[in-house]
Amino acid sequence: MSDPNAASLPVLQPRPERPSAAQADVLTFLFTDIEGSSPRWLDHRVAMQSAVGLHDALLTAAIAAHDGRVFKTTGDGFYAVFALPADALNAAVAAQQALAARDWSDVGGLAVRMAVHVGTAQRRDDDYFGPAVNRVARLLPLGHGGQILLTASAAELVVAERDHRHPLRLLGAHPLDDPAQPVGVYQVDVAGLRREFPSLRTSDVRRTNLPHQSSALIGREAELAEVQQLLDASRLVTLAGAGGVGKTRLALDAGARRLDRHADGVWMVELAPIADPALVASTVATALRIESSGDLGPLELLASRVRDKVMLLIVDNCEHLIGAVATMVEALLAAAPDLQVLATSQEPLGVSGEHVLRVPSLSVPDERVSEAELIAAPAVRLFVERARAVDAGFSLDARTIGVVAAICRRLDGIALAIEMAAARASTLGVETLASRLDERFRLLTRGARTALPRQQTLRATLDWSHGLLDEGERSIFRRLAVFAGGFTVDAATEVVADKTIDALEAMDHLSHLVARSLVATDAAGEGRRLRLLETTRAYALAKLADADETLATKRRHAVHYRSLFERSFDEWSLLSDRDWRARYAPERDNLRAALDFAFGPDGDVQLGVALLAASSRLWYGLSLLGEARDRFDAAMPFVTAETNPAIAARFWLGVGMIWYDGSADKTTAALEKAIGLLRTIDDPMTLGEALARLGSQLATPLTTRARGDAMLEEARVLLERAGRPRHLARYYVAASHLQTMQGNDAASDVMQRRALELFRMAGADWDALMVISNLADMVWSRGDLDDAIRVIRETVQTVRESPDATRSSLGNPLGNLAGVLTEAGQLDEALAVTREAIPILREVGSHWGYFDHIALRVALRGRIDDAARLEGFADAAFLAQGENLRQPNEARLRAQLLDLLQQKLTHERLTALLAEGARLSDDDACRLAMEE
Repeated sequence: MSDPNAASLPVLQPRPERPSAAQADVLTFLFTDIEGSSPRWLDHRVAMQSAVGLHDALLTAAIAAHDGRVFKTTGDGFYAVFALPADALNAAVAAQQALAARDWSDVGGLAVRMAVHVGTAQRRDDDYFGPAVNRVARLLPLGHGGQILLTASAAELVVAERDHRHPLRLLGAHPLDDPAQPVGVYQVDVAGLRREFPSLRTSDVRRTNLPHQSSALIGREAELAEVQQLLDASRLVTLAGAGGVGKTRLALDAGARRLDRHADGVWMVELAPIADPALVASTVATALRIESSGDLGPLELLASRVRDKVMLLIVDNCEHLIGAVATMVEALLAAAPDLQVLATSQEPLGVSGEHVLRVPSLSVPDERVSEAELIAAPAVRLFVERARAVDAGFSLDARTIGVVAAICRRLDGIALAIEMAAARASTLGVETLASRLDERFRLLTRGARTALPRQQTLRATLDWSHGLLDEGERSIFRRLAVFAGGFTVDAATEVVADKTIDALEAMDHLSHLVARSLVATDAAGEGRRLRLLETTRAYALAKLADADETLATKRRHAVHYRSLFERSFDEWSLLSDRDWRARYAPERDNLRAALDFAFGPDGDVQLGVALLAASSRLWYGLSLLGEARDRFDAAMPFVTAETNPAIAARFWLGVGMIWYDGSADKTTAALEKAIGLLRTIDDPMTLGEALARLGSQLATPLTTRARGDAMLEEARVLLERAGRPRHLARYYVAASHLQTMQGNDAASDVMQRRALELFRMAGADWDALMVISNLADMVWSRGDLDDAIRVIRETVQTVRESPDATRSSLGNPLGNLAGVLTEAGQLDEALAVTREAIPILREVGSHWGYFDHIALRVALRGRIDDAARLEGFADAAFLAQGENLRQPNEARLRAQLLDLLQQKLTHERLTALLAEGARLSDDDACRLAMEE
């Protein structure tokens, strides 16, 4: 424990010359006590003596600093009196802030609840008596440790004084003195302190049957506010969503916050245990404590008894009785003008005037966000709180917070699944828990003992939803499991339909599954996409296997995506980058799933080859080069003389695209094969593209430059005839490279600018970024270093800000920036830029082309031996790529480097170090490049 006098207490709003509390007619009382102090005294007697001493000092200082006076203490509680309500509130806030800043781990945590009320009281000696004192004393035990409560009278005066800066939140009306006259209770929300608490420890048995919630509602602030807004505007609100998503808990908290608005109370009816639709009305009557009558039927009786009521009725779990519930709700709303209904269901009731709020899964954090954002994510917060409820010592560090976030992502943010998983965290550990999520239906069992049976295991929850489907809906549901990462309506109807269910029936069943919240909707790409949550998909896959439909459905899925990506190959030259990616990029996970099937044990390798051939532009355009290279390399043995020539040609063109910066030998061999095949079929545009790519590849080595020039000329004729700006721009990029290698900088600049014009005409924004980077590189080659640094910096910033950029778009200008900074002598920044550039360039496979200027920077730092090793690595890489000549900038910096090395090293030593560097692995070379 630290010294209570070590730090000053915060003072919120001090004001001079205020009246003495002892003399005021209307007084404000602040009562406090430590929540759960008795067990702490039993478990930590010695530590509690010190803790309570510090607690007393902090409370005394906060009260005195705000002109209050402690007139009584009760063990670990304080009774204080103030002249003004704002003083009491500011004292409470200051005390909570001071308490929160201290470490109470020696006593297992220490939390203080506080209550404020304004009223008249009778003073006797140094004590106070009367209704005001009684009311604040009854308010205090309703709260929780860390919470500050105010009665409505105190809150109104605080607001009127305008001497506070913390929001006040209404928690409803609660009985304090007279059960017939509940009192409005507010909570003070203080930035930086805990704001979410369980419901107050009170229940008005006359006006509600809502169960007490022992834990806070996590991550539903926006939905809770939206429910309140909808109930303010509508008499019927339905919370619709998937099983386990948290609809019931949201409804309970929404209802608890409206107790003060309904004179006849807020009542909940649980329909999950009821199977017979005829029992719906009588079940509601029983919950409302309405006795049966022989003269009226259940619905007529219920309508007659609620006719004059100002009431909120929460009808929970309606999906299996949707027709009967809709009939009842419609009748009750017609009979009772002041009745409101809040329903929870997997699908809407379909009643006139219904407002539907789709309850989404809890927000899950993206893996790229900061640690603070991970911790603040609603799904992670829920996991941590529920894990700590089981094990108070549960904590996260920088490593495990990422694991918990990944668990929440894999569980789709489903509250029930997260709570079940959190309950296992203390026994399994989060790493083991994450590794066993594929066994989720066995792992996630035994929910709360008080939960309904269908909520005690994850499988039971899904069994409940699945059991409500008819046979056709079940067929469609399980077949949808083959989709990965979402799907369109058109894709779904084509893949799930077969001889037993046609496309129109499939679409009808699909709409029902969406309505029942078993299929989620996302607005993305060109329009609405649908998806199964991962947990739901795992369940559906098991059902698909049970029905022995897995292989047939996966084949239809793969065939569909082969056709889709064949269209994507042709549309690439017709659509803008933005439109093309919006249409096809969302399908990358389906592409992966289709390829995994095609090349799997029961697949069709020729179907897989066709898929790869058709999808090469997607892999390249999204910079998924590492994965693409692995997949194309594995498929090469299956491209034979029996393969359709058009498919084989596109396949080898794809190899040439994805290996362009990674292997000159593979690129050249693949493009040669593609050109040979394309000359046998009628596809002049694709032939022109292949010729342009190979011509560019052959432009660097002196021995092949003439052949490359001839290929580029042939490509120009074909592509100009085709009239597609994007393809023709590719020719100009390749021809510019040839001009650069021949020393014709002016001609190269003209061609790059023509390429930029054509790319922009075609909406090829990603390719335009590449040309902008090339033009910046040309500024550097002219020798004006200050101008080059400015232009290349602007290029880097343009790429960073562009929505069309990929990581590979950024690698080239960063690499060039590091080079020009090195030549200008700005070595510290050059190192920082290199450290960002190298990992990006390695993904593409072009990092080796930047090692000349990296080696120069290392040499200028005085690391001569390492610089020689890095230059040996660069020389070996250029030879391995078939690149005998550097481009002008690299050649100039290499000459400077070699001059420096020859000055510092003997010929024998330099030769040995260059040879040593030629044997370096990529990892070792990159490590040396990024060292200081």
